[in-house]
Amino acid sequence: MKYIVVSCKGSSRYETKLIEQLEQRDFRAEILRLSRRDSSAFFQIHNIKRKLKTFEPDIVIDFESTKSGKKLLSFAQSIGIKTCIYYPFNQSEAKYVGTKANLNLLTRPTGKSMRPPHENYFYIGNPLYDLVKDYEFNSQFSLDENVTNVAVQLDLQGLSKETLMLITKIVEQLDSFRFHISIEGDEEHQIVRKLSKSGNVSISTGSSYDLLKHCNASITTYGVASLEAAFLNCPQIVVSSKGGGFLRKIRQVSLVKEFAGREIVKELNTVDQILDELNLILNDQQYCANMLAEYQILKDKIGHDRASKKAAQIIVDFLESGSP
Repeated sequence: MKYIVVSCKGSSRYETKLIEQLEQRDFRAEILRLSRRDSSAFFQIHNIKRKLKTFEPDIVIDFESTKSGKKLLSFAQSIGIKTCIYYPFNQSEAKYVGTKANLNLLTRPTGKSMRPPHENYFYIGNPLYDLVKDYEFNSQFSLDENVTNVAVQLDLQGLSKETLMLITKIVEQLDSFRFHISIEGDEEHQIVRKLSKSGNVSISTGSSYDLLKHCNASITTYGVASLEAAFLNCPQIVVSSKGGGFLRKIRQVSLVKEFAGREIVKELNTVDQILDELNLILNDQQYCANMLAEYQILKDKIGHDRASKKAAQIIVDFLESGSP
């Protein structure tokens, strides 16, 4: 059978896993991988539509659930191609219920209790959890155990100047700690360059998983990183940034809170709040143990199914039988 997989920003790792599983279950699979990131929005959709006509896939699997994604799926169905949405877990699925895709694969634990208007919604587990479980840790990786090691996870594309300045002040005040700054993205930032000159800071652009496994705590500034810290049992603080404008609104960035349905890690936005919370995490054993226990409840809620494996099986079964 023939498949087209359409990517969106941040989905490449999950697409790769899904394609691997599709190829294991369908030995004759022909898979074409397309990206929205290669050109402007108009030409992205135009090029994808042209590929749909020339490649003639049995199904198009879209990792984007926005308005443009819905239009793309509608076009595919109009020319007789089956459709599937693999919902990004960093977007709320609830507002997309009612999308007329033939298959809807949910990746947030809230999807278990959804009551969609159709029977073609399936909760498959969380693909990020799979990546963490499958990660091969570096046995040679180590940190100095004589100091307090704190991971700081930054996404430079979505990070505000206020949050970066906040991190700078924390680093300056806790000069006896060792901060390991993990950067998502390739851009170099002036404040990051300044931080790297501090004697208690190191910069990492590779995988943060080895780092999180060995650090005493994590300061997190974006949603996916908050889940990674939870999956790796690293106690954390989520730094929430402020939007611009006269009335500033706190932007919630903790996917841990979204997935758990309640606050299990603190979302803070002042230096004093963060320092107080860090003190609790590092010095109150019961407080830290309670957070780790909540992490386990979260992982049990997500479930231990392999998301990509389950998704591939649902898709192949659907194509072979005509019904999910």
